[in-house]
Amino acid sequence: MADCIKYHYALDEQDKTVCIDNVSDEDKNLHTYHCMSCGSMMIPRRGKIREWHFAHKGNDEQCYETYIHLLSKYLIKKKFDDSDKFEICYYKNTECCSFKSKCIFFDENKCCKESEPLTYDLKKYYDTCEVEQNIGNYKADLLLKNSTKREITPILIEIQVTHKCEKEKIESGNRIIELRIRNEKDIENLLKTTLTEKYNAKKDTDNIGFAKFYGFKRVSTEIEPIRNIKTNRFYLFEDGNYYVEPISCDTLPKKKYPQTIFEVIIGECKIKIYSIHFYGKLLAIQHNAIKGFCLFCKHYKDIDNYWSIDKFCWLYKKYGTPQYPEQIQAKQCKYYREDKQFIGFLNIHMPKYIIAK
Repeated sequence: MADCIKYHYALDEQDKTVCIDNVSDEDKNLHTYHCMSCGSMMIPRRGKIREWHFAHKGNDEQCYETYIHLLSKYLIKKKFDDSDKFEICYYKNTECCSFKSKCIFFDENKCCKESEPLTYDLKKYYDTCEVEQNIGNYKADLLLKNSTKREITPILIEIQVTHKCEKEKIESGNRIIELRIRNEKDIENLLKTTLTEKYNAKKDTDNIGFAKFYGFKRVSTEIEPIRNIKTNRFYLFEDGNYYVEPISCDTLPKKKYPQTIFEVIIGECKIKIYSIHFYGKLLAIQHNAIKGFCLFCKHYKDIDNYWSIDKFCWLYKKYGTPQYPEQIQAKQCKYYREDKQFIGFLNIHMPKYIIAK
């Protein structure tokens, strides 16, 4: 394992943090270096083949986790103190309040709520970053405070190398930013950009190299309606042609084209077996815009799979009907009989809709 670990930082004889990149050949002779974790002497390695690094004198490299924890605190504090900005980004939930009371498509569990990333510059609210500070019954790895405005709630920054932030601390009500770090590379990535929350992580390890936010306000105060493209407008013409257009959910349900015989706005399909045009055609029949379509006829099916979309007319041999008819031919077919089982299935799963008039 010692061959894999690289310590790029150490403390000099004055306990100042030094990066190996800033150690010259002259410095090697003028200064001594020791590990910020265990205190052991460290030797600068600046060869021409291997990556530059500090190495423990002897072979005691069992303190890497503590080293990463200490180094993270130092570098994050340095970034806060030296930078004009210190940005964080986490997700807030927005609900479409404007249409909640009058929109039939409103669904609080689906598209009418969304999470959006919001970025804040903490330097606008905090001017102090302190290491290992107590706040109430807890000690923060780093504590952000406003030295003049005590009413501004402090923020705890916790470094997770192996041990997660304690449940009791998370549930304390404090604002906590937990940084998931394994190695120096994770620290570098975090320092290069905004401290960002990992959105929709499937497992806890997905958050490595990202920030987690506890105790922050998650509900947005935005009053603008959400306009996700989550509904569809179905157009049907006299010749049986149709098309489906994804639209914004706040589109007015007025007829758009005079040449159409039927228009309907349909919500998201509950099941993915059948597409929106199945429901649009069925609604056209049920609202007397057209007699029917072959796909709803009980004679139109597949010999092996009743629910298959590869259907044909079973009467083509007996009565000479087209084996693979155009759907609109149901208008003139005297053998057309509605398939009540299929139509009943679609009605059970019928999405919400508004007829355009």
